[in-house]
Amino acid sequence: MRPILSRLFYALYKWLSLSPKKTAFHPDYNKLIHFAFSFESDGQKYDFYHFREASDMPTARYVKYSEVLEDYQRKITSEELLEILNFMKSEMDKNTISGNTNTRKALDFAIERATIALDTDMFFKFISAAYFTKDEDLLNYDEATAEWKIDLFRKEGLQAFFLKMPLQTFLPQTSLSTGDFMQLAKSKKNLKHFWENLKSKATNTKEAGSVTGQTRTGAF
Repeated sequence: MRPILSRLFYALYKWLSLSPKKTAFHPDYNKLIHFAFSFESDGQKYDFYHFREASDMPTARYVKYSEVLEDYQRKITSEELLEILNFMKSEMDKNTISGNTNTRKALDFAIERATIALDTDMFFKFISAAYFTKDEDLLNYDEATAEWKIDLFRKEGLQAFFLKMPLQTFLPQTSLSTGDFMQLAKSKKNLKHFWENLKSKATNTKEAGSVTGQTRTGAF
């Protein structure tokens, strides 16, 4: 009986080794992961795990993990920062009072974004890369799976979720109240609204100037 079981276990090991999807059960990773936290949502319990050492992550996941961690620590994504810089350059090139004003407003916006105490959206993104379920493919960071996890995290409620161990170790302070979290979310929303309005006004000013220029040319 034992030789048969041995062959079965060996066959299972080989199948897992050849499987294109490698979960936390895969022999390459099951000794490298560690239970992190759990919670219930809609009557179902979800357990989440993480790698004991980030360097043990598969390459593709580690690259994404490093990227979102850097964004979270910087409090602004590289895409957002590039968009702001391009906007500032475009407004400075106008060499107008409105262009200079918009450049200064964009700079102020960038500073506000970089100094916000906690960006909850970026925190969720980071956690979705760092923590995973046992049936999740560890080889890659799947955007659809990440969105599912983020939606699940949000259902827990900001304070209840953010103050779980070991998540609270990533917070700027652990004495944040529900009111603090709501204020942070409101501040992020206000900043986003300000940025969209600034871009819209700059675009409308550019279009108005273009129409005016065309009218003058036609007059001559």
